[in-house]
Amino acid sequence: YFRVCAKPAGGPISVAANEASQAPMMPGILSTATWVNFGPQGTPGGGWLQTVNGSANGSDIGYAIARDDDASDFYVAGIFRGTGGNDDIFVRRYSPSGGTLWTKYYNGPGNGHDLARRIWVGNGQVYVVGQESRADIGQDDNLLLIKYSTAGVLQWTTTYNSPDNLADRGNGVDVDGVGIYVAGMETRSAGGVNVLAQRYGLDGSLQWTQTYDSGGSEYANQV
Repeated sequence: YFRVCAKPAGGPISVAANEASQAPMMPGILSTATWVNFGPQGTPGGGWLQTVNGSANGSDIGYAIARDDDASDFYVAGIFRGTGGNDDIFVRRYSPSGGTLWTKYYNGPGNGHDLARRIWVGNGQVYVVGQESRADIGQDDNLLLIKYSTAGVLQWTTTYNSPDNLADRGNGVDVDGVGIYVAGMETRSAGGVNVLAQRYGLDGSLQWTQTYDSGGSEYANQV
């Protein structure tokens, strides 16, 4: 499973991936989140490879990758398996040479399975969208939106739980000068899985929500 970062002409390609194939070479590790910076011709010779292994030596997956405004540093988001057995979110910033600049972890208040699906970087800010588990209060997954500064300082988190307390997930995020746009899915008892589109203010306040139900199961993967 991988995402590819857009590249300038002749520039490097970066990949975030779930490298289950690493398991035989790393005893006790089921899977490791891996990303590779390839050289200008798409070969690994001029680049680097980095991995993340969670404290439980479980399944760790990189879901998304982005670059900052000047196309230098890399930001990767995904999940890692902690010692408690649940999946938590990680966000990591790398230098162009592959050095780790900072890593941030997020474990939701329900201490369940949390997941980052997409990352957006720009204007000195980092936005991560995904889901957090809230079985502790009788809800399913809630859509989760997190904002960090590019220095790794947490700015705020906000969540969305649809009226029927069923699974809601954020799959895509984009940002302009006035708002944050999130796309994903919400689940309703009568309507099943529906497309979900939302706009948040830059302060994290929800400004509007729209859904689409064609009578089947629908969801949006990107904004």
